[in-house]
Amino acid sequence: MLTYDEIRPTLRTGDIVLFKGKHFRDKFLRLFCEYSHVSMIIIMPFDGCVNRVCTIEEQYPRAKFAALSVELTKHGEAFLIRSSLGTEQQEKISAYLFDKVAEAHPYDVLGLIQTGYKMMFGQKIKLNKKSAYCSALIGAALNHVGRIKITEAPLPDDIPKLLGRSVVPFSL
Repeated sequence: MLTYDEIRPTLRTGDIVLFKGKHFRDKFLRLFCEYSHVSMIIIMPFDGCVNRVCTIEEQYPRAKFAALSVELTKHGEAFLIRSSLGTEQQEKISAYLFDKVAEAHPYDVLGLIQTGYKMMFGQKIKLNKKSAYCSALIGAALNHVGRIKITEAPLPDDIPKLLGRSVVPFSL
């Protein structure tokens, strides 16, 4: 298994990280899908030091940026998907996600509960501005830049299938 130190220099904006979390909420979600959480890599340059590898994710209470190294300690097992976005798509997806963080819309807890209920019965969830949970945010961002075409909010497990990519496990 690759380590974070080995994979970090190769990460690009738009790459996706899936997690198999270790907390109660994650274990509950994993009753319905293999992965409990998904986030997207955003490389943020800083003057005078190495680029900061951040994730953008939808997590209570709202969309946020966080250092990937910190998220790895919180979420447990991690799996990388290379999104293969071009430079223009990377810029467009970064702007889209920065806007989502700036909107500071509250996390849709009721929507997540409804999604869990629908997942139990195999129902699909429409993609819309109120789809405020991790895989809906990442799916909407990929849809926004034309990397995938969706009208329904994907589950974390759907992301590698939609991208036609395999996952690469890695750890701290």
